[in-house]
Amino acid sequence: MPELSSTKPKNPTDLCSPLKEALTQDPRIKTRLSRSPLPRDWSTLPGGHELVFSSDVLVSPDSTLCAKVTVFEDYQALCRFWTKALGRDKPTPETRAITSELDFMVRPFDASAGERDLVREVDPTYFAAMGFILDSINVEFIAHECTHAAIAYHRRVGKRKTWPDAHDFPEEAICYPVGKMAGHINSLFYTEGIYARSRVRIL
Repeated sequence: MPELSSTKPKNPTDLCSPLKEALTQDPRIKTRLSRSPLPRDWSTLPGGHELVFSSDVLVSPDSTLCAKVTVFEDYQALCRFWTKALGRDKPTPETRAITSELDFMVRPFDASAGERDLVREVDPTYFAAMGFILDSINVEFIAHECTHAAIAYHRRVGKRKTWPDAHDFPEEAICYPVGKMAGHINSLFYTEGIYARSRVRIL
């Protein structure tokens, strides 16, 4: 009788190609902290007066990096904040939740040397921003956006953060942050009354 195949990957470093590409950074591009860091209070940013809710979410208690979770009344308010406060492209009309990694590619200029190589600037406090619309909040959207945020987190911390079984199952580097952030956001939305205000129909 043939042996049952193991669920453990043959090569622990192998991930599915799209995820592996998302987690891989060009080693030739240097990373530096942004010289214009975001404030802790995002209501002070352009469009911040339209925030229904915002909070910091940690991946682990000892982490110094946060994801900022925001909620807006409608799509238009989210768009105004995402473009004016965060400097991102306008979300597509179908968007009901969004996550943006808080990094920018910049090309420094030196008066004597001219343009220099591209540099990746990252915010010192926040690795990602998650935006939700009040009438489209449910577990599906939270899990989806937390996955994007977990990829952004992994790209920031790289090999500095280890998780149980990550050597044998490399997907744990994404699964653990997803679970921790989703659980935290779910609790916040319950305790702060966001679910009660949401008009989404739960199937």
